[in-house]
Amino acid sequence: MREVCVFLSPSLFAVNGHMVAGLRKNGIRVESFDVRDDDYQQAIAAHHALLSKEAAHKVTPRPFLCIAFEDSRAGVNAARNAGMCVIGIASNRIELDRLKSNGANTAAMSAAEILESLGVRNYYQVQYLPFVIHLHQLEEKKRGYPVSLLDGLRGRFVNHQGMESDPDSVHESPDELVELNEHAHRIIPREVLGIKPGSLADVYMNNVGWPQDNHVGSSWHLDSKDLECDIIRMFARLYGWNA
Repeated sequence: MREVCVFLSPSLFAVNGHMVAGLRKNGIRVESFDVRDDDYQQAIAAHHALLSKEAAHKVTPRPFLCIAFEDSRAGVNAARNAGMCVIGIASNRIELDRLKSNGANTAAMSAAEILESLGVRNYYQVQYLPFVIHLHQLEEKKRGYPVSLLDGLRGRFVNHQGMESDPDSVHESPDELVELNEHAHRIIPREVLGIKPGSLADVYMNNVGWPQDNHVGSSWHLDSKDLECDIIRMFARLYGWNA
């Protein structure tokens, strides 16, 4: 049995029979869960009790590795309060936004759409969904990239190779240059730094700002080192290392 467990609301359980069968075939426990009658914290505890029995030793509870597919705001709230990875499945666009605002980590119009958007190609990979969703959340929160040592380029132009260039030069097309100025909060475009969009570096690297700009840096609450350590811990768990 996998450490990841999947809970679906009764209505979603009924219409996703193929997914339920595929997950179970790959050793992932799947249960129908009605938030009106059941308690997520008790369900999580029961799952970890089964894991401990199978492993013949106590397994540390990790609610985040329990995935809830919920189609109601009450279900999303209950799963979120239990510390789970929450996926909202909406019947329309209005409800989609409401599920997100109520705490769903991600949401879509169907379970198949969620798997497709997150790059999950088979049911075995569903066990990695909590990690994938967490990486996407880090990417959404980041503000830019470390630029302190590049602050001298502020107000100047660079080409896509990161080399300083003159916009009036006949050898350079203005469309191929990037202007770095103080109105852009001194964030260096990732293309200039050679960072591939969607890569791991793109996900967790954050703009630490220019040290002398306290009025700018004081409004940013992200710590690049904390995020990097978080990534390391995630992959340590993924590969079974102790971290």
